[in-house]
Amino acid sequence: MSKIVRFIFALMVAWFGLVSPVEASMKDDVTAVLTKQMEAWNRGDIDDFMTGYLKSPDISYISGGTVVWGYEALQRRYVNVYGDDKSAMGTLSFSDLKISELGKSNALCIGRWHLERKSQPVLDGVYSLVLTHSKDGWKIIHDHTSLDQKKKD
Repeated sequence: MSKIVRFIFALMVAWFGLVSPVEASMKDDVTAVLTKQMEAWNRGDIDDFMTGYLKSPDISYISGGTVVWGYEALQRRYVNVYGDDKSAMGTLSFSDLKISELGKSNALCIGRWHLERKSQPVLDGVYSLVLTHSKDGWKIIHDHTSLDQKKKD
């Protein structure tokens, strides 16, 4: 009887997609990277925000039909578009995270972002990130961010 119970349990785990401890740890670690980025942004610390990205000329960022290659170029883009202090950068939040394992050392994260800044319209959008596990932990190697296109009634 215990073999049948174990078989049914294994079937339920496969069917309902219960998360393995390794996958749960990866999801927690990736969420921690994004939380650290959000906190850094909200302090106006663009340098700390950028530590979520792999410091490499090969990382990529896509938004609004533009592709940016490299860590330094991406940091310049953030500073040019959003400034580099708390009053200019505003308050950023992430939500609706869906994190999936892509092999043992890569992950995909899809989520929503929300940005409020003084004297600026509120911005909302979605993003997809590809992360890799490096010697320094999980790092973003590709970021595709889109602005929500609000319907005008």
